[in-house]
Amino acid sequence: SRGLGGSRFCLIAHPTALAMRVPRSQWRVLMALVSVASCAVAPKPVLARCSHTCVKLGSDNVLLQAHLRHTLAPASGATVTPHLYKERRLVADEGDSVGAEFDVDNVTRCAAFCDEVVVCRSFAYSALQRSCLLKDRDVREDDPARDPTKWHFRTYLRIGPSKSSRVLSVEPGRGKAPTTVEAQVYIRRSLVRDQGNEIFAKFEATLEDCKAACDYTQDCKSFSFSAAQSSCFMKDKQVTGNDQAAEPYLDFETYMIAGNLSTAMTTSTSMFTATLAPTPTPMPSTTPAPASILLASCWGSYNGGGYCPGLSLVGTTDVYSTHSAFVALDKNIGTAKCWGQTSSGGNCIGMSFVGVTDVYSTAGAFVALNKNTGEAQCWGSPDVGGDCRGISFHGVADVYSTSAAFMALKRSTGEAQCWGHGSKGGQCGAMPLSGITDVYSTSDSFMALNKDVGEAQCWGASDHGGNCSGMSFVGVTDVYSTQEAFMALNKDSGEAQCWGSSVSGGGCSSFCFFGGT
Repeated sequence: SRGLGGSRFCLIAHPTALAMRVPRSQWRVLMALVSVASCAVAPKPVLARCSHTCVKLGSDNVLLQAHLRHTLAPASGATVTPHLYKERRLVADEGDSVGAEFDVDNVTRCAAFCDEVVVCRSFAYSALQRSCLLKDRDVREDDPARDPTKWHFRTYLRIGPSKSSRVLSVEPGRGKAPTTVEAQVYIRRSLVRDQGNEIFAKFEATLEDCKAACDYTQDCKSFSFSAAQSSCFMKDKQVTGNDQAAEPYLDFETYMIAGNLSTAMTTSTSMFTATLAPTPTPMPSTTPAPASILLASCWGSYNGGGYCPGLSLVGTTDVYSTHSAFVALDKNIGTAKCWGQTSSGGNCIGMSFVGVTDVYSTAGAFVALNKNTGEAQCWGSPDVGGDCRGISFHGVADVYSTSAAFMALKRSTGEAQCWGHGSKGGQCGAMPLSGITDVYSTSDSFMALNKDVGEAQCWGASDHGGNCSGMSFVGVTDVYSTQEAFMALNKDSGEAQCWGSSVSGGGCSSFCFFGGT
C-alpha cells in the first residue's frame, strides 16, 4: 500500500485494537481507507516491507497506515549539515518516502529530521496530524501542486545550507496584520457539498475562536465548525446561500461571510439561518486537556467515508465498515462514532452501544449485537439489512452476511433468521440448519455446511452459488468462495466441486486438487 507521503508498507499485526487485520467477511469491499495516528505513546505495530505481499493481503484485508521511520543516519564521524527549507503547496510528485515521524509538534523539528537522514531532500509536514514525511526528491518552487488539495500537508523544499535547521513558512492565521483586520459577520448554514480547499484547521476551539481565526487567516472566506468536535476548518471558497448542501456529517455546519448571503434566499429555510449563530457554551476553564489525541485521517470517496476532518477516536477499540461508511466503537464505555454515507450506516447519532459484543456489516448496513442480552440494533439501508425489527437475537451465536443480507444463527436449535435483500440471501424461511458446523458466503449467496454428515444448504442468487441441490459434501474439509462462486474441497482425496458463476470460478471439473494444501 502507498501512504499519503509515498511510503510503501503493509500492516501485519498490532498488539492493540487500533489497527487490525480484518477478515473480508466483516469488512467486504471498501470505498475509503482509514489510518489512525496517535499522539500518545502506544505499542509499535509489526511492519513488513511490501513486495507482492500487499497485493495478497489487500485481497482479504484492509490495510491501515502505521508508523514507519527509516534510520538512515550519516556515516560514523560525519557531521549533520543543517539546511534552510521553504514552504509551498503540497507538490504533486513528492518522490519516494525515506522516512516518517509522528507526534512532531513543529515544522522545524521536521526539518531537523530531514537533515539527519542522508537521502532526504524535501519533506511534507502537517500541523494538524503532527506528521513529518521525508522525501528523496529535490522539489522546485514551480513544480505542479496537488490541485485541488484537501490535505493539511505542505511541502518544504530545500533552499541551501544554514547555521541551523530552519523553515521559511507562511503560517496560517498570521497572514493579516492585526491592525488591518476587520471582523467579519458570519452566517450559519448547512454544511456545503463543495467547501473549496482547506487552508488551516483549529482544534479545542469555540465558535468565536474560529471566527477570529478566519478573520486573521489569509484567503479564508468560509469555515466549517463542529461544537461536538470543538474544531473548525478554514476554507478558501466564498460560499453563498445557493451552494448545494452536503449530506449531514456529525454536527458540522458551514459559516459564510454575511455579504455572501444570496438575496434570493433571505427567507428562512432549512438550509441556513440568516441570523448570527449563538456561541456554544464553552467548556469550563478547569476542564483538563485530554492526555492524548487520536485523530483519524480518511481518504478515498468523499461521500463514502473518505472525509473525516477533526474526527477524534480516543478510546476506540474496534473499527468496522460497510462499502461507504465506518463505525468506530468504544466497547469500554459503549459509545460509537459513524461517518460516511448516511444511507449506508454513516449516521448512528443517538444510538447506545453499551454492552455491544460484536458488529457485523453488509455493503450498506450494520448490526450491533449484545450476545449476553440478546439485544441488537441495525442501521443503514433497510434494503440490505438495515432494518431488523422482528428478528429475535436471544440465543444467537453468530451473524453472517452477504453483500446485501444477514443471517442470525442459533446453533443450539439450528434456527436461522435472514433479512435484507431477499434474492441475495435475505430469505431462508423455515430452512432446517440443525448441526451446521460452518457458514460461507459469496456476495449474493449463503452456504451452510454440516461437515459431520456431509450435507449443505445453499440459498440466495442461484447463479452466484445459491443453488447446491443434489450435491454431496461427504468428506469436504474446506470451502472457498469468490464473489460469485463456491468451491468445496476434500483435501484427503483431492476431490473438489465448484458451482456458481463459471466466469468467477464456478467451474473446476478439469482441475486436479490431489495433494493440495
